[in-house]
Amino acid sequence: MATKDKININITEMEETVLKADNSVESIVCSGTLEVVNPSASHKIWNVELDVAETELLQNIENHYKRNVIPPSNTWLFDYTIPQMKQPVLEVVEKFDLSKEYKDLNQNFTLNAKNLGSIFITLTNTIDVPITNITVIKILPDYFKETKIARFTSGNAVFENDTNKVTWTLESLAPHETAELEIEGRALITDSQKKDGKDLQVTYSALNILKSKIVANIRAITETMVGISSEEDDTKPGWWKCELEFDNDSDFELTITKAEVVHKTEVEDKILDMDLNVVLPPKQTWSHEFSLESVNVPKFSHKVDFTVNFSVDTLLNGKIVKQPSEFDVLETTVGKEINPPSVKANARSELRITDSIINVGTAIIDDLVVNDFIPVDFDVPDITQLNAHLLDPNGEITIKFDQTNLKTEITPDNHDVGMPHTIKMHFFNLSELTKKFVPGSKLVITYPLIAQNPQPNEQYKLKIQTFAKTSPEGYPFEFTDEKPEVQIQYAKRKLKTAKAIQPGGSSGEFMVKIKIKNAGEVELKNVAVEETVPAGFKVSNFSPENITPKYTEGEGNHSSQITWNIPIMQPGDQIVFTYQAEGEGNFERTEPVVRVAKADYMSRVTELKQKPVEESESTPTEESTEPTPESTVIHENKTDEGEKRLICPHCNSKNVGTKEDRENPISYISGSPIYGKKHYCKNCGYEWK
Repeated sequence: MATKDKININITEMEETVLKADNSVESIVCSGTLEVVNPSASHKIWNVELDVAETELLQNIENHYKRNVIPPSNTWLFDYTIPQMKQPVLEVVEKFDLSKEYKDLNQNFTLNAKNLGSIFITLTNTIDVPITNITVIKILPDYFKETKIARFTSGNAVFENDTNKVTWTLESLAPHETAELEIEGRALITDSQKKDGKDLQVTYSALNILKSKIVANIRAITETMVGISSEEDDTKPGWWKCELEFDNDSDFELTITKAEVVHKTEVEDKILDMDLNVVLPPKQTWSHEFSLESVNVPKFSHKVDFTVNFSVDTLLNGKIVKQPSEFDVLETTVGKEINPPSVKANARSELRITDSIINVGTAIIDDLVVNDFIPVDFDVPDITQLNAHLLDPNGEITIKFDQTNLKTEITPDNHDVGMPHTIKMHFFNLSELTKKFVPGSKLVITYPLIAQNPQPNEQYKLKIQTFAKTSPEGYPFEFTDEKPEVQIQYAKRKLKTAKAIQPGGSSGEFMVKIKIKNAGEVELKNVAVEETVPAGFKVSNFSPENITPKYTEGEGNHSSQITWNIPIMQPGDQIVFTYQAEGEGNFERTEPVVRVAKADYMSRVTELKQKPVEESESTPTEESTEPTPESTVIHENKTDEGEKRLICPHCNSKNVGTKEDRENPISYISGSPIYGKKHYCKNCGYEWK
């Protein structure tokens, strides 16, 4: 502590630290000032010698300095720098938790979410002496609302709403102790640009400690008087009583280190040689008595070594400025491409769906859930038909996803077009990939979709919903688009049929030919052609051979029935059925009955009756007949609520579906196999046709 009776040596050092956004040290500049102060208002000091030790790591300072005089109330200054410092004595850490309601510390915002978050500021004293006069000033960003001081473990913290500033003060932080402040609020983020966390500034002091190891020592003299008095000893003739006196006439405290007295005779005789350590306060006198034998009045020379005492005070001041933290914002956009954008009603059409999820924010996406909602009358793909890949901002494919980072689920797990489905694709741990889902990247999902006889005047929405998250997990960004829709084009159904009957080579033998053509614009499924054979006739030699008809022979005077089943007829397809009939009597002409089942209910059929044509193969006439509501015949089971369902013949369950019977092709059209349908029970697994 500085005093007025000593030379004051004040060593003050300053460490100025800049922290990066991640709390690491970007730069630290340390400097010092050594100050020699003459505190006396009336006495000077002179022959000043200053020694400075432990300066090897310092710049702009030497080990030894001399100065003739320091006048009263004057100062002698030295500035120096301390290079290669690595850490400040006060450790400051600022952390942001922007998703406080989640487990781990998340430092990403989510667009349009009321992000409940906290700012944590932690101070740690890393040295062996208290750090005092600590002031923390935190300016809060404008988007940080509903602010409050959640807690502080030491000192006092105040939030000023007008300036959006928090001030935290601590009188002292004990050695190796930690203090923490938590500021809580909500951040409403309305755009996806990076967000600034604003500056943090901390100032502090510490006594009796320096960043350097500098040691200072000073020697100086001031105003004093020295003399020797001599008095003959009246008890011992020829002997003298002598006294060495040293008067401190200054305002300073002195230390006498040595006293010498020489008796000057023909031969100089050092009669006093003393090493001392005598502290002499201001305006005080020190004396020492001695005796010597001398015939005459003795003559002396003397020397008293002393120095002005000094005190050393050290102070370390510090300032830490932390650069603003930057926070990324999570946002995605979603696009759905339907190709073709429209399909024909009452037809089977193949579509290609492409979902594009684009990272338009500034955060890296770690987790993404995509839900595609598939309406009725559309057959979902198999899981193996779902493809996904990641495009970098330049449009280059960087990752083709497999099951390592992708889990796929289709609910319900069937191909029943009578109920809606959801395709869920969960992409996870994306931030662990070498090529990450960075801003500007696009995740693309493609898969086939089949329209199975969609109905006119119906809306078929292909809603898509996504949930994106960062790592660690925080508030998700949800995007829902209900606009994608498959447009339905009305296309009429049209059938043409013709029949010819020709006599055979022998009496009672007839050759019958029936032609059916899909003359409409859409495919027809599950076409049944029913032919009535007059009583008394037997039939044989059916063609084509790859479509085996169901033949029910009539008994007695009852006619026989032939039924051909055609699973599918594309526009322009035609089939000619022939058979040979033999019997007695008149082969009366009947017209074939054509039934077309709708795709949504296998039991709903349309009966088409044809007009008679001439029995000439060379000049058959064709009639176009379009289904009408009046010609629809319904064969179905109904629940009490009126729901139309098939019934399992094995367990009577109504939970029944249909699928293609791919084990047994029933026909080939244009070189492609034609498959029939079979029913299956979802309850017991029984299958039947």
